[in-house]
Amino acid sequence: MPRDSAGTMAVQQATAWATFEVAKTQLNQGKAMPRDSAGTMAVQQATAWATFEVAKTQLNQGKAGPAEWPQSDTLVLLLVHAMQMHSSPGLELLRGCCFALKKLIKDQPLKGSLFLRNRGGEALLAAIRLGQRQGSAGPHSVQVAAMWLMAALVTGNARAALEFRSLGALDCVVECGLLGAELWALVWGFGALASGD
Repeated sequence: MPRDSAGTMAVQQATAWATFEVAKTQLNQGKAMPRDSAGTMAVQQATAWATFEVAKTQLNQGKAGPAEWPQSDTLVLLLVHAMQMHSSPGLELLRGCCFALKKLIKDQPLKGSLFLRNRGGEALLAAIRLGQRQGSAGPHSVQVAAMWLMAALVTGNARAALEFRSLGALDCVVECGLLGAELWALVWGFGALASGD
């Protein structure tokens, strides 16, 4: 299928919303998807990447994207839960969640607050540490995706910056030795962290 065709977009949207409805129904019924299951991670990963692609395409077409989605709060909760629920989450799952969450949260302070209230900050720092331990590197690493999400959260949001400071975000970044592409994410987003009182 051509990457930017209307048919591809329709398939991506249908996939994203179908997966979203299954996950939402389970969440509302108090049924959790099996923890540490490859099948669960695959469904969550597909949901994350489909959400990212639909949001990116809508924004590139000049639409409001996630800002007008009534499901966006639930998607934030499902994605942060996906980052937290597995004892050893797949790096591609974490990367997909970071990319999708960035699209959902960017310029949406209430969505960022929802993410942080549900222990998203801890999940984000855990993703950075896991990526470093498992040798994820380069501009497409989990660490870079997590840093860009953190940048979206703290840019213009002193409360989020203070939250990350209290969680030891700067120590985490130093411990993980983030360099290169990661440094650009630091320059962009951590200015608020470093300059906080």
